[in-house]
Amino acid sequence: MRRSLALSPLILFACSSIALAVLPLPPLCGVGNNVGSTPCHHKFTNHDSPGSLGDTLIVYVTLRDEFANPVAGCLTTAHLQYDDTISGYGLGGKAFWDCCAFRGTGTTDANGRVEFYFPFVQGRGHLSYSVTARCPYDIPIGGETWIPFTSTNLRGDPSGVTNVFSLALWAGGLPPGYDVYMDYTCDGTVDVYDLGFWASGLTVDCSTVSCP
Repeated sequence: MRRSLALSPLILFACSSIALAVLPLPPLCGVGNNVGSTPCHHKFTNHDSPGSLGDTLIVYVTLRDEFANPVAGCLTTAHLQYDDTISGYGLGGKAFWDCCAFRGTGTTDANGRVEFYFPFVQGRGHLSYSVTARCPYDIPIGGETWIPFTSTNLRGDPSGVTNVFSLALWAGGLPPGYDVYMDYTCDGTVDVYDLGFWASGLTVDCSTVSCP
């Protein structure tokens, strides 16, 4: 009995600590992302060499508590997701990969903000992200904004390799046909300028990148 009484203050302290923890309130939090360099999609390469023309998807997160105050020092994650049914492209879930394992982890600053960078998405289709605050337990914050994307590695090969198989897919968008995923410049036609961007992914793969 005495042992139970001795532990009670510790239990009460632990419960009080959880109750007093500053928790993010999802409706007051902010989640968003940047736009791509072209108007119809983000376009990615499989490398970070100087002069790379690929985009980086940036996810912006701001955490606020019930009083709209910033939640600082909160471990937070953003996880990429893929949908192969949007617009009826039916890619079978096989045209999506991320050289950096689909996930970013960071801690909010004094203003409750944290950013996540995804520069090496592979494949083509529509992706989204889910954000979770992990302080002191998992709290879903938001996301689910579907973003069209393409890459030099059109097949979404997990190695990140851009090769003749991707070239065959790219050639399928040439006139008189058209495929927006092969139109890297988003100018309404697939031509030599798009081929130039596709070729920038040759000779490199996921093993060459430095993940954020």
